Parts: sequence; C-alpha cells; structure tokens
Amino acid sequence: MMQKQLYLFGFFIFFSLFLTAQEGEVINHIFEGNEQAQAEVFDEAEMAYRRALSKEPEKPEALYNLGNTHYQEQDFEEAKQRYFQTQKATENKSSKHHAFHNLGNVLMKQKDYAKAVEAYKNALRNNHQDEETRYNYALAKELLEKKQDQQQNQD
Repeated sequence: MMQKQLYLFGFFIFFSLFLTAQEGEVINHIFEGNEQAQAEVFDEAEMAYRRALSKEPEKPEALYNLGNTHYQEQDFEEAKQRYFQTQKATENKSSKHHAFHNLGNVLMKQKDYAKAVEAYKNALRNNHQDEETRYNYALAKELLEKKQDQQQNQD
C-alpha cells in the first residue's frame, strides 16, 4: 500500500514538473516573440508565437500577440482570426476587451463597419471606461450610417 502511494506521489511530482517546464517554454517563446515584434522583425515574432501555440494552442497571450503581428504586417484576415480566437480562449475581461477592440480596428480597415460596431460594443461591454474604444465605436457607427445612406441614394 505504501509503495503504491509512493508511486502515485512520484507520478504526480513528475507530471507537475513536466507541466511547469512546458509552461516555461511557452512563456519563453512568447517573450522571444515580443522581443522580435518590438524590433519589428515580424516574421521571427510570428514563428516564436507559433512555437508557443504549438505547445499550448489556446494560450490567449500568444494568440493576441500573433494577431498584433499580423496586423502590423497588414494581414488583416489572419489578424481577425487571431483576435477572434483570443476572445474565445480567455475569461479575463481585460483580454477580451483588447481582443474585441483590435478586432474592431481590423474590421474598420476592411471597411466592414457593421461588424466593427459590434466588435467595439463587445469591447465596451468588457471595459466601459475605455475612451478610445468609445471614440472608435462612434466613428464606426457614423461611417456605417454614411455607407447606408449612400446605398439608399444609389437605389
């Protein structure tokens, strides 16, 4: 009986150390990606974030930072997917806010004002005090109304 408990305890310690080491690797890859992104070496940053995601596919920090890298490279479709994944993968209101805010920014670049309005609304639900998001929301709403008016005038 004692040997079985000792075996289970050893397994638990080994498994805990394995998870801790893997989490450390993920954090190191994210840190490396951040360093590369700050140096504006976006292809290297992307590879580092992808290495982190290969170890932990739902890591919100890696998803968000990868989205930022794609945004900087003006790959808006990829950025949009990463921000969407980020808001799904996190429970943290601040992280959700940032993901929705940046998703709104991508949608504005793509001139999809209706979806941008919704993204900014969701960002404000997670942080109603962010004035930049509030401004972007108002701008997206105004541009959507102008677009709808132009479409009505053409019909």
